[in-house]
Amino acid sequence: MRPIIVDTNIIFSALLHEKSRFLQVLLESRHELFMAQYGF
Repeated sequence: MRPIIVDTNIIFSALLHEKSRFLQVLLESRHELFMAQYGF
């Protein structure tokens, strides 16, 4: 599987919207996710 690079703004947007489809994709993904070190 290919790794996915995730933008920090997308993460926060997905967390703010409970029914976000992208949030479900992040939580259920089998891909390796990468983001900037300052994100969390």
